[in-house]
Amino acid sequence: MVNARLNKRRLRAVVAFLTLIGLGFGGVVGYEATIAQPNQVVRADTASTTLLQLGIPKAVIQTMLDNSLMSDGRTPTAAGESVNTFTVGDVQKLKTLSLATRTKNADGTYTSKANGNVADWLGSLDYTSTTGGASPVVTNDVVLGADYLSTGQTAASTILDQGVPKWSGGDQYYTPTPILNVLMAVINSATNATTLDLTGMLSKVPTQSAYSTVHMATMALVQTNKLTNLKTLNLGGNRLGSDQQGSAAIDGSAYYLFRSNTLTSNSVTDLDLSNNDFTTLDGNILSGIGSQISALNLGGNNITSIDYNNGSVFSNASKSDGGSVNLAGSENLNVSGNTAYVIASALNSGGASLTLDDKTANDLATNQLASQSAWPGVSSAGFQSIAPQLSGSTVTTIVSQNATSFKRWRQRTPMH
Repeated sequence: MVNARLNKRRLRAVVAFLTLIGLGFGGVVGYEATIAQPNQVVRADTASTTLLQLGIPKAVIQTMLDNSLMSDGRTPTAAGESVNTFTVGDVQKLKTLSLATRTKNADGTYTSKANGNVADWLGSLDYTSTTGGASPVVTNDVVLGADYLSTGQTAASTILDQGVPKWSGGDQYYTPTPILNVLMAVINSATNATTLDLTGMLSKVPTQSAYSTVHMATMALVQTNKLTNLKTLNLGGNRLGSDQQGSAAIDGSAYYLFRSNTLTSNSVTDLDLSNNDFTTLDGNILSGIGSQISALNLGGNNITSIDYNNGSVFSNASKSDGGSVNLAGSENLNVSGNTAYVIASALNSGGASLTLDDKTANDLATNQLASQSAWPGVSSAGFQSIAPQLSGSTVTTIVSQNATSFKRWRQRTPMH
């Protein structure tokens, strides 16, 4: 074992030395030099290439080392890895890939928050559109809006081996290699990961006046639909809802790519979209999440309306066998029509696994439960799950409008 480790270190030293020669001793860079974007020359043997050789800042690599987990449950740091040794091959073996700061709780779960080093670096990159209109953003740091980079037509290994192609299948590449696209290719290399935690990594990326979908376009580079082992996807705190959608967006395809790639999966069971400034959920945004979904976290978004088409997703995610939907923070929900239907779908599927603000619970009870004929129907179990949140005035309203039905329910359910 000692000899194996020694050989691995020797091999990495040789690789680093040869790479230094190839780069003129200027390609292995740290945090400060990376922001200036030197030319990125990537070895063909991608697996043995270190993230430092790719130009990823030291502080970002250290965040990954301290917060990711290997198959044995240790962090790479605990296993002796360093910013000088961590390779693309090591990323591929991770069970948890994290660019967030993760804290383990007493019950074994983790709490995530944005990592300042990651957020500061990504926020400092140049996202300013050089072409305007619906054309992609092309700078020394970033290429966005190019469909082939999001849909999987260009594999992560291609980017890490050769660079970012100027078009799908082309043999011309952007020079220098845009570092954001390199980072996303590294993320897409984590093919064994069951958890991908990108909480807050775009939290300091400013809104772009010339490119109104910068956050979604950036996150669209994460090819979730290619990460078939993934179970938990944490995208909270990334300002995704602040981007314009549909016809209002300068690049309307960015939203399409975000939902059809990053939010499309047949394996993800836990999806965190909390604290993303969403005010509406349209009928397409969750259309790619399969029926396997069992936890949907939308907490911290001030959502006012939810399209009817999200009903099945809410229903699947809130099933009583451990599932959950979190809508905490959406106090201004218009709990009528389509929005009420979606909430009712969750209540009727799991009930207690749906987290609503007290105001929303009372508005729902007043608007939809006061009359037993109101659409949509809410089951007695769903009604009972929000009963502890109901105020005295709400109860009075329900009693006065439907005294007989409420009396039967009240006999079975204690009020608090």
